[in-house]
Amino acid sequence: TRPETRPGAIGILGASLGASLAAIAASADLQVRSLALVSPVNDYRGLRIENALRQFGARQAYLVASRQDPYAARSARELAKNGPGPREVQLTDVAGNGTSLLLREPDLVRLVIEWFQRTLG
Repeated sequence: TRPETRPGAIGILGASLGASLAAIAASADLQVRSLALVSPVNDYRGLRIENALRQFGARQAYLVASRQDPYAARSARELAKNGPGPREVQLTDVAGNGTSLLLREPDLVRLVIEWFQRTLG
């Protein structure tokens, strides 16, 4: 409803638990065209997201994790295979999870913004 928002050009970014919540929210809203998940996990204390990513369908997703966070890195690779849409995985050697990864990896914020610019036009 905001005048500066372009319909059909909506993206969501979530980190750690927020990645799980973002995936669930995006799967339920067809106006969300792209989804970026930082430190996603398949199962966050019983909150599972593979079905949400499957429902996200052919829309684009960007999954980012640290190789130093084995569960998030493994989850990102597995979730990238989940769904018919383009799934891009970015793994970094910088240690961190969620927002701390965004703070510790100086290029990551820029890469996420550039990815949204490409996927949202």
